Amino acid sequence: MNTSKTRNQPSVFTCCALLGLLLTLPFGVLAQGISMNTNGNTADTSAMLDISSTAKGILIPRMTAAQRTGIPLPAAGLLVYQTNGTLPGFYVNQGTPASPNWQQLAGVKQVQSGYYQYALSSGNANQYQVSLDPAPAAYTEGMTVFFRAHAANTGSATLNVNGLGPIPLKKSVNVNLASNDIIINQMLVAVFDSLNFQVLGSVGQGGGNAARGQQIFTSNGTFTVPAGVSTVWVSMCGGGGSGGFYGPGGGGGGGANAMKLPVAVQAGNTVAVTVGAGGQPVNGPTNANGNAGGTSSFGNFVVCGGGAGGMGSNPNYGGAGGTGSAGTIPGATGRPFGNYMNWGGAGGDSLFGFGGVPVSYPGVAGTGYGSGGSGNANNNTATGAGTGGIVIVEW
Repeated sequence: MNTSKTRNQPSVFTCCALLGLLLTLPFGVLAQGISMNTNGNTADTSAMLDISSTAKGILIPRMTAAQRTGIPLPAAGLLVYQTNGTLPGFYVNQGTPASPNWQQLAGVKQVQSGYYQYALSSGNANQYQVSLDPAPAAYTEGMTVFFRAHAANTGSATLNVNGLGPIPLKKSVNVNLASNDIIINQMLVAVFDSLNFQVLGSVGQGGGNAARGQQIFTSNGTFTVPAGVSTVWVSMCGGGGSGGFYGPGGGGGGGANAMKLPVAVQAGNTVAVTVGAGGQPVNGPTNANGNAGGTSSFGNFVVCGGGAGGMGSNPNYGGAGGTGSAGTIPGATGRPFGNYMNWGGAGGDSLFGFGGVPVSYPGVAGTGYGSGGSGNANNNTATGAGTGGIVIVEW
């Protein structure tokens, strides 16, 4: 080993002299920060070391990835610059000396590229696995993962990030995935909500390759779930009630309503659809109540009751609007009889039609779907009929 001195190497005498000088400085000077500059300014009071220059920078220790990870007991907050690998740059130890956790200080290009959040998945059927670099230490609420699916799913599926454990993938907040909700090479965004990974985007809206469509029912029938569809949106109303007879009678109530309520379904399955009939008009006897509208339903998933018939006897109120299952909207109540005992009450509206207008006689039927008929004030003519319901299924 070469131990010869160079001309720039300080002598032992010089070193001792400098040490002696430092020892003679007042304590207050040693307690202040150190300033390194060419203008003679003192250090900022909040800094132990204040370096300023307009022509030079500071060099943090540079080393390879192997040298960085080989540092024994690195202090928390230790900063180095890695010179090799796919991600050279500044790294800081966010762990402890005994358990280091080196994290790179991200640059703009790395954030824009999605490097830290994107991966191609692997794994067995319905068990998607991704490996992010650097690996996250744990699942945290709000964690977002972008991945390209290596295979289609055939049912409920999970996502496992860097071996932290499988977490259920859900659509529409908390609905299990159905077959072909994910197709091969589909780009997916999954956000952890503390219990599940919620999949954003087209999943749960008919699957990656399912066609969109609509089917309208104005009479009873059966809906067959198309291939690739796992969620449908159901709109409907029950039938409207008819008006009361010669009381004068009150108007019939409108049917209950539903607007685009989501229903989880399985491709190939069938669902019974019932469309409520409108209440039939009444033509006697005096003071007879109108007939109620029928109930509309999409299986047991969504149910909308029909409106009640208008009252024909005192107090001649309008029929109540229909009610339904959770998420539905009640129909409008029919109106009571008009002034001076010579006008029947107007029918109640639905979201799909308008109730019959108030008249003396004969009663007027509702328009559209699920609306109530008006009552009448003449014993020789019929009351207004309620209109039938409707069921609309979209995917």
